[in-house]
This record gives sequence, C-alpha cells and structure tokens, in this order.
Amino acid sequence: MAQAITESTRFALQQRAREVLGEQEGDTLMAHLPPVGWADVATKQDIESLRVATKQDIESLRVATKQDIESLRVATKQDVASLRESIVSLREVMQERFSHCAMKADMERGFRRQSMWMGSLFVAQTASLAGLLAVFHA
Repeated sequence: MAQAITESTRFALQQRAREVLGEQEGDTLMAHLPPVGWADVATKQDIESLRVATKQDIESLRVATKQDIESLRVATKQDVASLRESIVSLREVMQERFSHCAMKADMERGFRRQSMWMGSLFVAQTASLAGLLAVFHA
C-alpha cells in the first residue's frame, strides 16, 4: 500500500537523493517531481473532460434559462391580458354604479323641483282660497 506523501517524507526523499546523486542532482530531481502524489496531478485528458463537461453544463444552463425566460414572457403576457380584462370589467362596473349614482342624483333634483313646485302650488291655491273666502265672507 502506498504511503501518503507529506512534507517530511518529501524532505527525507530529497536528502537521500542528495546523498546518492549529489546535492545539485538531488535538488534537480526533486524539482521535477510534483509537490503532491501523482494521483493529485491533473492530466490533459482530465482537463479536456472537465472542459467538455463544463461546456455541456453551460449549454444546459443556456437552454434552461432561455426556456425560463420564454415561460416568464408568456406568463407575463397572460397576466397583462388578464389585468387588462379586469380593468375593463372594473371600468364597466364603475360606469354602471356611477350611472346609477348620476340617475339617483337626477331623480333627487327632480323630486326637489317637484316638491318646490307642489309647495308653491299649494301656497298659491291656499292664497287663492283665502282670497275667495274673504270675498264671500265680506
């Protein structure tokens, strides 16, 4: 089973390489070794696989985002149409209610005029009757 590479095991390897190969050659050899185990070093194939996967992920996100935007556009268009219908319905209801209010106000004005006319007529008739009674009692 492979031993985990630590800083102390790397240092020990460098010291032994210096003893066997010489100081400069041992340092040169260690400079060409990766700072960690070979299992942690990415290969060109690893990088290419990651590039392809990333490209696929980005394309999937692009498609999903485009679909989401289209769904939002359709939903917004439907919401605006529904809101427009609601406004038209509300306008019709308000016009109907206000027309009733206007009709009610017209009727009240008419009743007031009629009451004033009838009151005036009553006063005039009363005055006429009082005048006739005064003539006949005299």
